[in-house]
Amino acid sequence: MEELFGFVGVLCFIAFVVAPLFILFRNTSRTRELEQRIGVMQMQIQALQKQVLSLLPSEAAQTPAKPSAAMPQAEFDLALLKEIAKPQQPAPTTPEAAEIPPPLRSPITPPKPPSRTNAEWEAFVGGKLLNRIGAVAIIFGIGFFLQYAFDANLIPEWLRPLIGVALGMGMLVAAHRLKTRGFEIVAQGLVGAGVSALYLSVFAAFDFYHLIPQPVAFVLMISVTVVGFLQALRYDSRAIALLSWAGGFLTPLFLSTGDVNAVGLFSYLAFLDVGLLALVFMKDEWFALKPLSFAATWLYAAFWYMGSYNNGNYFTIAIFFSTLYWALFFAVDFYRSYSGMSSKDARWRNLESGINSPLYYAALYAVVNPYYHAVMPMITLLYGSVYTVAFLLLRAKQPQNVFTSVRYVLTAIVALVGATAIYFDNSATVIGWAVEAVVLLWIGVRWNLSAVRYAALGLLILTILRLLALDDSYSAEHFRLFWNMRVLTWSVVITALLLCALAYNRAEERFKSLIITTLHSAWSALLFVLLTLETVLYYQAQSPEVMVHVLQFRTMQTLVIVWLMYAIFMVWVGLRAVLMPLLYCGLVAALVSAVVGVTGGFAYIPATDFMPILNIRSMALLSCLAAFAGIRTIVQRQQSFIAIWLDYVVQGCGIAMIVVAFTLLTGETSDVFQQKISFLHASGWSAQMMIALEGLENMRKLLLSLLWLLYSIALLAFGIARRVRGLRLAAILLFGISILKVFLFDLSFLQTPYRILSFIALGGILLFVSYLYQRYKDVILGAQSS
Repeated sequence: MEELFGFVGVLCFIAFVVAPLFILFRNTSRTRELEQRIGVMQMQIQALQKQVLSLLPSEAAQTPAKPSAAMPQAEFDLALLKEIAKPQQPAPTTPEAAEIPPPLRSPITPPKPPSRTNAEWEAFVGGKLLNRIGAVAIIFGIGFFLQYAFDANLIPEWLRPLIGVALGMGMLVAAHRLKTRGFEIVAQGLVGAGVSALYLSVFAAFDFYHLIPQPVAFVLMISVTVVGFLQALRYDSRAIALLSWAGGFLTPLFLSTGDVNAVGLFSYLAFLDVGLLALVFMKDEWFALKPLSFAATWLYAAFWYMGSYNNGNYFTIAIFFSTLYWALFFAVDFYRSYSGMSSKDARWRNLESGINSPLYYAALYAVVNPYYHAVMPMITLLYGSVYTVAFLLLRAKQPQNVFTSVRYVLTAIVALVGATAIYFDNSATVIGWAVEAVVLLWIGVRWNLSAVRYAALGLLILTILRLLALDDSYSAEHFRLFWNMRVLTWSVVITALLLCALAYNRAEERFKSLIITTLHSAWSALLFVLLTLETVLYYQAQSPEVMVHVLQFRTMQTLVIVWLMYAIFMVWVGLRAVLMPLLYCGLVAALVSAVVGVTGGFAYIPATDFMPILNIRSMALLSCLAAFAGIRTIVQRQQSFIAIWLDYVVQGCGIAMIVVAFTLLTGETSDVFQQKISFLHASGWSAQMMIALEGLENMRKLLLSLLWLLYSIALLAFGIARRVRGLRLAAILLFGISILKVFLFDLSFLQTPYRILSFIALGGILLFVSYLYQRYKDVILGAQSS
């Protein structure tokens, strides 16, 4: 009996507590909306009266006197309206009277809706709430009476369910008579109690007393549910409909014997869903039954799948009924959208429709994919094509229904992306996503669909993340330079980003400039990473006999050359096409290559393999000189591109050339002696070797000092000849470094003969510099004044 009362309690709670509260909230919101509209209309009537009075002649406007204390306001208003309705003599058409400006309309602010009055609260509590509580009390009273009668064995078992049926039918008949006499609210309470009594009686006859078999009980429960729905329509009661809904979906649960009949269960749920959806079509305000039915149906399916679907049995049943449930709720959602019924729906009413799509596909994937993986991509495409067709039809018929259209098109896009990921692996998936992103972005720009454009941008982000996560991108096994799947994959993604950036120029977008800049920056950065990867993997694929530090040196020097080629290309294209992201990427790449080339250019590794001028370090540094000279020339010649900061780029290129040339001269000179020193170390230790080593070290330090001084003179002379103050300042700075080296370094480590030569050379060169400044003073000062 405790289970019996639990069942009754669930039904009563839904029918008489949840439903009245829902109705109360719904009616309250509608009442407040009507009151607000009435208030607005009153304000508009008052404003119109003021405008009519202002348009009347001055005599007519002043004729009605103020209402006296004896005249009520309503009679005064009536007299005023009669006075306005009298025919007036035409006013003289003077220029002043003809040009009366219309009165200004003040903004009308609707008054706040009044709160519910005490009388309305009293009517609600006494008329509805007490009615519902009374129905619940009757149900519990019947239950307690039956329990007492059962315990005392006053009524035989076969008669007990019949008493419940008789009571239920009696309450339905009484409700009918009360409705004909105008007591509709009382009748609704009796109908709810009667339907609950019928559910209770059938359940007791089957489960407690075993008087009827399961099929008969099932048919009787269905009949009670149908009766409940018909009564709900008759009395226009959402509460009775919710009670019948609860009874209909609780029927399989309470009539279960432990052995699941999948076909019977899902067929019953399908017919119940069809009936409920038909009920919703007849009563649109009962739309809450649709998401409730959806949730209950899929909960039954989920519990059945977890408990009974093992090792692929019931495969056909699972596919058929999951597709049937999805099709039912999708068809209702599409019909409401296509017919315009859902154009003003709140978004919570679309929540169930939005959940229906991923839930069905998840069920489909869980059932089909483990056994038919090869078919899953085709199924996914068919699933997406349904939403594509729905989107196209809805867009043509109801273009204002944006929310549903966006939901359909996003579902189709997700299906397309998922099918690609299921069918392809790794690099092929990335290539497919990149191509799809370009097509989607083109469609979004062509049809001005912001949702499709944003979906394409999201797919591009997903593609880049998947690209960077590929293991093949960082493997040197079976390496072939530029002729491998990695280069193809990266090139497709780079091309896709470039095409999307170009296509976005035609989009009507508030953030168009930001998105285009981001896309250009993305493909430029990916191209830089690809070139770096190919260079690094090329050296990693070399013979393992080569030492690691030697490979690292060669790799970095080659990267300098590659990065400089990239920088020249990006700067030229950026200036030519006026694309700032490309220009920025090119300048950053040039700066990085210069820093790497200078930091690694003072020592050749290994010194024993050094060959003056004809070595990879010289090629890298000479490439730096040529690249910065080219960038400087390109920037200077681009007259159409106006940017003040480009002057700093020109100056920066000149400074970089000075530093790179200094590094090249220093490294080449130093490595000539370093190579000989390395050979001496390899020949073994001896006294003669130590003397030779000391002599080579002294000679290297002396020649470096002389080289720096001569390089400074060359910069100074060139600066004087070309009247470039920056070169002269750089020469003076280098003179300062040379002086510090001579006084602080050469003075401490050089032997006396080399020290003498170093100081004499320093003094002579500095005197010569002073002479040059005196000799060309007019040129220097003239350049400064100009």
